[in-house]
Amino acid sequence: MQEGSLNSHPGNRTRLQRYLRIKNLIHFLILFLFQ
Repeated sequence: MQEGSLNSHPGNRTRLQRYLRIKNLIHFLILFLFQ
């Protein structure tokens, strides 16, 4: 896995994945609550 070649800041990549994971979790909870 060569994350350094794809992104100059590897920390932003993990932060982005964490943000997307939290956003997907919140979206799933909203869909589950408003069924």
